Amino acid sequence: MITRYFARNLQGQDPFLAVLQNDAVPVRDRTSAIPQPLATVIDRALIDNPDIYYLEFRLKNDRI
Repeated sequence: MITRYFARNLQGQDPFLAVLQNDAVPVRDRTSAIPQPLATVIDRALIDNPDIYYLEFRLKNDRI
């Protein structure tokens, strides 16, 4: 609640369904007052499938 908004758009939807069906809104889309490095950390923490992100990261680094 660092932005004073929920991490996901609820739009009249059941909150549990919103979590299951919607991706988190990037923090900087909610407020530009959050420094970019902190926003990046928060956004990565809210990734629904972090294994996919980190697998892509590992694959990219293996090519270097």
